[in-house]
Parts: sequence; structure tokens; C-alpha cells
Amino acid sequence: MSSGVQGGAAIPLVDGGVFANNPTLCAFTEAQKASFSRLRGEGGNAAHPTTADMMIVSLGTGAGREGYAFDAVKSKGMAGWVKPIIDILMSASTETVDYQLRELFARQPCDDGGRYYRINPALGNADSAMDNIHPGNRWALHQAALDYIETHREMMEEIVDQLIGNQ
Repeated sequence: MSSGVQGGAAIPLVDGGVFANNPTLCAFTEAQKASFSRLRGEGGNAAHPTTADMMIVSLGTGAGREGYAFDAVKSKGMAGWVKPIIDILMSASTETVDYQLRELFARQPCDDGGRYYRINPALGNADSAMDNIHPGNRWALHQAALDYIETHREMMEEIVDQLIGNQ
């Protein structure tokens, strides 16, 4: 939650992640509502896109895999569980969306189009705090991205090839 200013008065703002921390499934659902015939200016039967017609590249903000050892949190009381519960719920909703889309696209033969990619690099030594803009943290985030690209080079090249081939 943050605040903004409108007409000189502060107003509270809530991040979209509260509703959809990973909005990819929302985007997929909205895309399925589109009518190809209407988009092309044609009349007639409204053909809607399926997984075979889509390529989805879901970009995460980085996976900071902080674990919570039971012994460390079991006696913390309700206040001590606030951060772990929020982290667990946010991660669970993000990973559930990823699972659902992988399952939807798994039945699609790769040579027939329709692919789903999730890019969410491990943060490595970077701090996951969204307001940490210090040069050392920016460098660590940059390094985490470069490491991910190198480790997943084949997938990255596949994405680029599809994008270039579908122009």
C-alpha cells in the first residue's frame, strides 16, 4: 500500500498484486474473449483465440526464495507470523497461476504454435525490497538477470525466434 496525491490531497493506493500477484491468467482470459473476426473487421462467426493462437511470456519480478524454518517461527505469535504468511500466500498465488497456464499449454503441440514461458529469475544476492535502489542492489539485480539469461539461453533464443518469425 502506498499513497498518491490527487488535487493536493493524499489518497491511499493498493498495489495490483493484492488481487493478482501474477496477472498472467487474467491476461489469458481477456485474450480469449477477443473475437478474431471482429479484430479483422469481418462479420460472421466470432472465432476466439485458443492456446494454439497464443504465445505468452510472463515476466516476474524475481524469486527471492526465503524459507521459514518451523523452529524459528513456531513461538513468534501472531505478529511474528505476519510476514511469513504474506510471503507464503503471495508465492502460492503466483505459482498456482504458473501451474495452471503450464497445464493449459501442455496439451498444445509445440510445432503448432501456442507457447507459454515464465521468466522469474532467482534474485541471488539482491535484496527483494522494491524500494532498495542502492547501486549495489541494482548491480546484484542486473547480475541475477544476466545469470538467468545465460542459464536459460535456449529458452530465451526460442522466445526471440518466435517473436521474429511471427512478425
